[in-house]
Amino acid sequence: MGFGVRLGIIEFMLRSKPVDIILRLFFVSLLTVFFAAKSDGFSY
Repeated sequence: MGFGVRLGIIEFMLRSKPVDIILRLFFVSLLTVFFAAKSDGFSY
């Protein structure tokens, strides 16, 4: 994920409601864990 993409996500979150931000952060962290595990070769 590039720096520009991250900035875009942060900017998008700032325009949203706090609840949406929490949900998005949770979703993004889940995706990050999933892709990190995938690239490390773990299989769930």
